[in-house]
Amino acid sequence: MKILYVMPNILHPTIRGELRHYHFLKRLSKLHEITLIVLNGTHVPTQVLDEFRQYTKRVVRVGAPFPRRPAGGGVAGAIAVLGWRLRKARRFRRNVEELNQCVRRFLGTGGYDLLLLSGSGLHSIAEELATAPMVVDWCDTDSMRLRRALRHTKSLEWPWRVLRYWQTRRLEKRLLGKLRHVTFISRRDRDAAPGTAESASVIPNGCDLTYWSRRGANRRNRIVFTGVMDYPPNADAARYLLSTITPLVRREIPNLEVVIAGWNPSPDVLALAQRSEGVVVTGGVPDLRPYLESAAVFVAPLRFASGMQNKILEAMAMELPVVTTPIAAEGFRAEGDEDPPLLVGEEAGELAAHIASMVRDPLRARRLGAAGRRYVRGHCAWRQ
Repeated sequence: MKILYVMPNILHPTIRGELRHYHFLKRLSKLHEITLIVLNGTHVPTQVLDEFRQYTKRVVRVGAPFPRRPAGGGVAGAIAVLGWRLRKARRFRRNVEELNQCVRRFLGTGGYDLLLLSGSGLHSIAEELATAPMVVDWCDTDSMRLRRALRHTKSLEWPWRVLRYWQTRRLEKRLLGKLRHVTFISRRDRDAAPGTAESASVIPNGCDLTYWSRRGANRRNRIVFTGVMDYPPNADAARYLLSTITPLVRREIPNLEVVIAGWNPSPDVLALAQRSEGVVVTGGVPDLRPYLESAAVFVAPLRFASGMQNKILEAMAMELPVVTTPIAAEGFRAEGDEDPPLLVGEEAGELAAHIASMVRDPLRARRLGAAGRRYVRGHCAWRQ
């Protein structure tokens, strides 16, 4: 087939973030001719663009870059961040309008068999093109994540967050009642979506077991958390880990080291790291595997989330025991699948106790890590 694939941004294993679109594109390109249309909101390295061109007939980038996030803390910093969010939202809307026009031009040529639309924020395009032959990979139910985030939102950001939640919820309810071919990343996300058609399918994320494979580095008294750190659930989890969970673990493991690895750590996370011994915040790194290999435990203390966490899949593939929250663990429930081998804690004390037990008992940690890789091999291969 000739597929017009539309996605909000280009993500790659060297950039991180949601890699679902990357793997879909990579594998679909083996059988189909693909034209990729993507927003031009963020910088993408040349070598990444070159790789994407190998999988496509052409890559078309649309729109203008997003404004840079301001630095600073306190009340003034919060007000500056709120203004930045409003400017970014306006820029995103304008970019989506340009994207919509671009997609219409390509479809107007009549040379495509299928429109494949992926990614949050682009769903409004699907409503206007509902008569086109189209599959929408809805993936996460954003309204669920935004609702859960409200309990952890600062007071100055509350009005904007509430408004965004209600806008997202209304959009989901309206669109999902119209779309015929929709896929979700987990059973939880499908069930939480308002007005979901019974025909909606669940396609969980996969993991590249060849790439995410342990190479034998020594484990230490170290825990690690990875992810794109300007993504709100990750930023909140990093703050929670440093400010609340780590001090509890250090009552049992005084020499505990903490590594937070991922692009664009927020100023408050950097400040927390500077105030604590044994904490390293790396920023963006070309390869996360050395950080996973050198750790005893992977910790993902997400307090609000949707979808399925790639970071957890990758840690399990690397044979790391994983400590996480019920919200993150629920995202692994697909149709009829067994529960993943995760240590789950609701509160900071439970999470800290799980972490300490894994650091103190390397044999149990290795067993749980091995079970994690078996789970990923059995349930999360991209070829499936």
